[in-house]
Order: sequence, then structure tokens, then C-alpha cells
Amino acid sequence: MSMSTLEIKHQFQHSSNALHGIYTFLRRASYLDRGSEHERAVTHGR
Repeated sequence: MSMSTLEIKHQFQHSSNALHGIYTFLRRASYLDRGSEHERAVTHGR
């Protein structure tokens, strides 16, 4: 019983870490996209 609970906890922690990594990656990607858009607007004088 305790062994399976530990395994479940480990799996949950691993999946939450993966979700957090994906979330931060997507945030960073959207931030970079926004930055490049801003750069384009500045270079085009808009």
C-alpha cells in the first residue's frame, strides 16, 4: 500500500514538473514572439 502511494506521488511530481516546464517554455516562446514583434514595429517606425 505505502509502496504504491509512493509510486503515485513520484509519478504525480514528475508529471507536474513536466507541465511546469512546458508552461514556462510556452511563456518564454510567447515572450520572444512579442519581443520580435516589438522589434519589427520599432525598425519599421510604427
